[in-house]
Amino acid sequence: MPEEFTSSEPIQTRQAPDLTLKLYSLINKVAFSIRKKRRFSRSNYKEKAAWELHHLGNTIQLKLEELRNKYAVRFENTLDRGNSLENYHLLAILDQLSSQWLWRPTHKIHVDVGSKNFYYASCLAAFFNPQQLTGIELDAFGLYTNFHTRQSYAQYYIKKIKQARFLAEDFCKYPDKADTLTFFYPFVIPEPLVRWDLPLSEFKPDTLFKKAFQVLNDDGQLLMINQGDEEYQAAKIILSANGFVKMKSYHLKETLLARQLTPIASLWKKQQNTHEVIPNAHT
Repeated sequence: MPEEFTSSEPIQTRQAPDLTLKLYSLINKVAFSIRKKRRFSRSNYKEKAAWELHHLGNTIQLKLEELRNKYAVRFENTLDRGNSLENYHLLAILDQLSSQWLWRPTHKIHVDVGSKNFYYASCLAAFFNPQQLTGIELDAFGLYTNFHTRQSYAQYYIKKIKQARFLAEDFCKYPDKADTLTFFYPFVIPEPLVRWDLPLSEFKPDTLFKKAFQVLNDDGQLLMINQGDEEYQAAKIILSANGFVKMKSYHLKETLLARQLTPIASLWKKQQNTHEVIPNAHT
């Protein structure tokens, strides 16, 4: 995966005082405004494929082979080592959820919100098999050290996925509908947003999930993965307040790649009528 354009002294999510957070936010606001107006990027990004994934334990190798056979994928043929492993990591999570929840969505219009450079587009295409796959990223024009942007990287990652597209825009202005929405690690508390170089003015989770409710078709589903319990609890309150009903949740204690905080996955649907009971947001 490319080196992200983070600050040289990243803010610690828990320890940063309010004044420090606001100061970083102000710096981010200026830089973000420049990125949105400039939209400069090199084109024709190409990634050197790993081809083989060596120096992995037997357990991981066996899991990779299982995923290759089950989903007819070989990410390392087009992606570098880091991105290949990240795609297998996410695919293993989705496969685990499918098994735990007895769930395999068959919806056709899939929208992924907050896609970064959409390095995992191949994974989503393999698991969900949608007729249309859309990745949306608000901050798509920050420069990496090679002067490419998330936008140019994304064009490479979707190049061989004929049904995929990448939109550099605000999801809150998205005009179309979707059968399935995915939110991987959305900003539901302010510190991570600032740490990822966005200003606090872009922290609007309530507006984001109101829009998700509008975009999602009545029989659609929203899949979300959060980092740890704090973000999960915050997200549950916001979704429940905006008309969503939780169908399933699962703590992903064992994942292909180690994570500092345990990822928590949850599956949501739209509340269809006023008689449907919304579960307590704290459960």
